[in-house]
Amino acid sequence: MEPTPTAPHPSPAEAPLFTRLRVAFQSFRMLVKDATDPVHGPLFQESIDGGRYIQWVRQLAQEAEGSRLLSERPSLSVDRVDFEALSRLPPGTLGHAFARFYLDKGLNPLASHDRQLSDVQYLAQRMRETHDLHHLLTGYGTDMLGEQELQAFQYGNLRTPTSLIALGHGVAVELPRHPAEYLRRVRAAFQRGRVSRPIASIPWEEHWETPLKHFQEQFCSPRENTPPVTASA
Repeated sequence: MEPTPTAPHPSPAEAPLFTRLRVAFQSFRMLVKDATDPVHGPLFQESIDGGRYIQWVRQLAQEAEGSRLLSERPSLSVDRVDFEALSRLPPGTLGHAFARFYLDKGLNPLASHDRQLSDVQYLAQRMRETHDLHHLLTGYGTDMLGEQELQAFQYGNLRTPTSLIALGHGVAVELPRHPAEYLRRVRAAFQRGRVSRPIASIPWEEHWETPLKHFQEQFCSPRENTPPVTASA
């Protein structure tokens, strides 16, 4: 796929393999210094996951829901979502749970760069913006093991190479601490991701008023043994 001519910064996802590897290595060196780097984080993600994003764009363009996503390009950036209004929705709804997620954890919603994007760049940005919603959808926590479960789920559902890289870090850190529990939960999360509906094109913005429990039942396979995350009151 050729880069969109109007995009000021062509995505490394659409560059030759050697360029992608070079950008990924340079970005990784910066992320070691600051894991929250807003520039090199996306560059690393697009360099490593680029092939998958290109495949998704082609697949989504052939589906009604996916084609609408690429055409309308909704965003969950902090300047595009009224989080105060979401917090006033009834407790138990997806929108209320999303707003409370940031408030309860003392986090700030993602602020995406407002610039011209190719379809591949937009989809990569969409995945970054929906990461916290994936926690609500799956019920996995934001602790180290919960993040590992989410990465395993995403790899089962999306086959993103960066999820494997994140799991590699977890193997080094978490596996020695409690090997049986770690392997059981990560394996279960991977299998759950495989059988769940594809999450890349979920129209989140159309379900703010949907009860979180019903939303989880609609888009995600049930979680074994442990209850899903519920909305805060």
